[in-house]
Amino acid sequence: MNQDDKNTSRGISRDMSPEAISRRLKIVSDLRILSLKLGRAKKLRPEATSPRQSEPAE
Repeated sequence: MNQDDKNTSRGISRDMSPEAISRRLKIVSDLRILSLKLGRAKKLRPEATSPRQSEPAE
């Protein structure tokens, strides 16, 4: 595996075409929205589990 293959697999590219830049900006925008949503998310309280709840349903 050469360095270019390794970089490509990590999402690193030398492609500076308008389409490639737009694609990268869309990814960054999606990640920003996700991080904002995760930041506003509320933690769930752990439920008290009983032995019956852990058994598979019949």
